[in-house]
Amino acid sequence: YTEVLFSKDGNYLYTGGRKDPYILCWDIRNTVDIVYKLYRSCDTTNQRVQFDIEPCGKHLATGGQDGMVHIYDLQGGQWVTGFQAAADTVNGFSFHPYLPLATTSSGHRRFGMQDEFEEESSLAGDENCCSVWKFSCSQES
Repeated sequence: YTEVLFSKDGNYLYTGGRKDPYILCWDIRNTVDIVYKLYRSCDTTNQRVQFDIEPCGKHLATGGQDGMVHIYDLQGGQWVTGFQAAADTVNGFSFHPYLPLATTSSGHRRFGMQDEFEEESSLAGDENCCSVWKFSCSQES
């Protein structure tokens, strides 16, 4: 599984494969070289870790197996900020198309050994859930 997403201007393509710790930025006018790489922690999970570009087209956000959401500036690929969205893998991220909102999904299946089933298992409030976050982008040039 590889996720692909065009930039808002259509000149760049972002690709991120399963277990690939980087989202790659390609200039579709010159596909020989990678423009830059955006780090995400997903190299030891089998889950698909999704990413999205906010409606203004200036930032990309991605989840990861560390429970973090990382936000990057797309002009040069620099990390801008991040936040702890869950205690478990953040496997989904999506910006609302016009409201200042974003959503994350988190969690995964766990298969334990026989003795582990004897212990009571509980999930924290930020595991195996969908969360909605207030998020706004700067429209400055």
